[in-house]
Amino acid sequence: MEGIAAESFPQFFLELIPNNMFSVMTTNSSIVSVVIIGAFFAASIRFMRNKKPDAIKAFDEFLQSAQVAVNSVLTNVIKLMPYGISALVANTIISHGIEIIMSMINFILALYSAVVIMLLVYVVILLLVGVNPIKFYRKAFPTMVLGFSSRSSVGTLPYTITNLDENIGVSGQTANFVATMGSTIGMNGCAGIFPAMLGVMLAYATGVDVNISFLVLLVTVVTIGSIGIAGVPGTATVAATVTLNGIGLGAYVSEIGAVFGIDPIVDMDRTMLNVTGSMVSAVVVDRWEGNFDMEQFNAPTKSDFEDID
Repeated sequence: MEGIAAESFPQFFLELIPNNMFSVMTTNSSIVSVVIIGAFFAASIRFMRNKKPDAIKAFDEFLQSAQVAVNSVLTNVIKLMPYGISALVANTIISHGIEIIMSMINFILALYSAVVIMLLVYVVILLLVGVNPIKFYRKAFPTMVLGFSSRSSVGTLPYTITNLDENIGVSGQTANFVATMGSTIGMNGCAGIFPAMLGVMLAYATGVDVNISFLVLLVTVVTIGSIGIAGVPGTATVAATVTLNGIGLGAYVSEIGAVFGIDPIVDMDRTMLNVTGSMVSAVVVDRWEGNFDMEQFNAPTKSDFEDID
């Protein structure tokens, strides 16, 4: 089999860096390579904004306009995605029989269990930085519920920032920066757990040896591929296809069409985990910076939080 299963660890990383950055855009190369090139461009543009703002202005404005256009295209694709997913689900049931439904129930239970485990990991992280996790979850609960019901990290963002700033004790600067970044980068649910689970499941289904090397490379691809995933409903599917293509299993996406058919069920828990992870990250960063207001954190939660505009 081609892809990650047939490559050594050093060879995999070597192939992530293309010899020609333009050819990777036109050939069937790893999408992770495209992400790496984009990251290099983003870092250079950010640097040039301070050094030579006039020289970079036209290119910067072009990229911002291109971003708006691409986001519009992706939005339309996401709107049409349910029709394509319906066809994938029907094809999967026809190919594998009705027993695939029970497999999907097991997948839902496994994903929800993974989310619970991550919430417990957050407890350990909060304890390590000296923050009471029980009080944190009590204050974060309204935002977590909103993320669960809305299935949108971006839609929940204003409430996330407000809750961090007014109730949890995170400084406004940290709340705005970390929570905003967390709505598009490193989302533990949609761009982390979900594509990783699909990668492992598809690897077993296709006979790939799931060893330590595979798992390390999978985590690497998931981490790199999580950069820039939009925090709106449906983009976890995009993150999953990025991961599967990155590990050489993109040709088998049609085999797991039933998983995408249950996406709304698992998306609620994924989004809740994304939002919670952003809030935990903001608390940790603020503690490290010495700006965390422990008195505000220990104070009663504002009763008018639900009326926030």
